[in-house]
Amino acid sequence: MATKSRQRSTAPGDPARRRLIEAGMKIFAERGFDGTTTRDIASEVGLSPASLYVHFRSKEQLLYVISLGGHQFVDGLVREALEVSDDPAEQMGALAEGVVAGHLDRHDVARVINNEVERLGPDHQDEILRMRGEVTSRIADTIERGIAAGIFDPVDVPVTAVAITSLISDCCRWYRTDDADEVAHIAAQYRRLVLGMLGHREDRSGRGTGLRRAG
Repeated sequence: MATKSRQRSTAPGDPARRRLIEAGMKIFAERGFDGTTTRDIASEVGLSPASLYVHFRSKEQLLYVISLGGHQFVDGLVREALEVSDDPAEQMGALAEGVVAGHLDRHDVARVINNEVERLGPDHQDEILRMRGEVTSRIADTIERGIAAGIFDPVDVPVTAVAITSLISDCCRWYRTDDADEVAHIAAQYRRLVLGMLGHREDRSGRGTGLRRAG
């Protein structure tokens, strides 16, 4: 019976586990991983410090669970954006807009996954960095298709893909808002910035208006 009880208490959907994850997101975002103790996290939800170890082996494992969930969320946004159209410009615009809106809507977890990756253990860090690399590879593939179709300027694809990845993920460091209209406005600005980096312009309806060619 004790074994069954423990299995129920550590299940992913267990309310106490969920509360600890949410508390970890909040406090890691505010204080950083190194500035947070397991007592801080447990106290946030009215539990004893020992209760955290019923659900997580360590503070680092809690960080990993938060990081994994956050990166899976971003991966879902990227996949959704790439399904909106076969047009690389539409895909890239939707990707930039969607990822930025997601980072601003969920700014606590976004700050954690962007700021604390180096606090993960080697195996966990490798997994998270592989996930990031897959997102950057999808962006690079979209850029390459846009260049081949003549709707993006010729650019250094690997460098540009990393630059775009950094741009759309970094917004959570400098801006936090709960205003849905403000989120939408900022996300639309980032869409234009990313497409502008690629030499593509949209009119106010969101339709492409042709290429900007240097020289």
